[in-house]
Amino acid sequence: MRLCFLVLFPVCLAPLAAQWSETVSIDLKNGHLHGILYIADTSATTPVVFIHAGSGPTDRDGNQMEVGSSCLLLLAEALAEYNISSLRVDKRGIGLSASPHFDESHTTIDSMIGDARRWLDFLQEDPRFDGIYALGHSEGALITAVAAQAQTLDGFINLAGPGRPFAQVLRDQIYRQSPFLKPQVEPIFLALEEGERVDSVPPYLMSLFRPSVQPYLISWFGYDPAEELAKVDCPVIIINGRHDIQVDTAEAMILHRARPDAEFALIDSMSHILKVAPPERFANIATYNQEDLPIIPELVSILVSFIRDE
Repeated sequence: MRLCFLVLFPVCLAPLAAQWSETVSIDLKNGHLHGILYIADTSATTPVVFIHAGSGPTDRDGNQMEVGSSCLLLLAEALAEYNISSLRVDKRGIGLSASPHFDESHTTIDSMIGDARRWLDFLQEDPRFDGIYALGHSEGALITAVAAQAQTLDGFINLAGPGRPFAQVLRDQIYRQSPFLKPQVEPIFLALEEGERVDSVPPYLMSLFRPSVQPYLISWFGYDPAEELAKVDCPVIIINGRHDIQVDTAEAMILHRARPDAEFALIDSMSHILKVAPPERFANIATYNQEDLPIIPELVSILVSFIRDE
């Protein structure tokens, strides 16, 4: 595979730091994947964190359709202040990685895992880094956990990642919000869990179970996040927010039981988007589009401690 490395422009991320931002890319068979590499210190080697976003059309900044909290962008900027570099990437078909050749029906979680491995290989070849860490947020925690198994890493960060197979988590999310949908949704879940596609999907369920996304769901449902985390051969930290309304702290407990040697942190008041939010659902969701809300400081402190102490 040929790697393509492009320097577009310098960025001053902090008044007193010699920092740099690069748009980087790797080649695929029918296109390219793109990301943003923050170099926290251009005068010395630094640790670097590969940051993988969660499910759906979530881009490198943690946003969907260019709208959202910019939580991953803010996280990268916060880490840079502590001399930690980062690589945030756009998944296939998203953001900078959008392509006319992208076909959702040919995308599986295994192809996403392969892409994550390519990015980690990319970082391994860069002499500017003296430690490589992988951070997966939400669904990205599973993808990076599997990718990390084939890598030599200095640490793995499971951030707001579910501990159970995703079909179970999605069931809970749907039935908790819309219990009346269970008679229509449960047969679809059962078929997908058996590896069978569903031809007849009600129009009001198309956004979740449309035929083109079913290959991805089938592959996704076949993984157990706790089992995969147990296979990661490097120091691990598991982090979740106590006000996360998408991934309950019970999921983090499942992961910790699978990986009892991992560091473990539950952060008070932190939501799924890594910011302070109230526990009430509607007030919590209202913060999802507030870019001006900062990343919760405790998260940054925990990450810096984990990276610097390893």
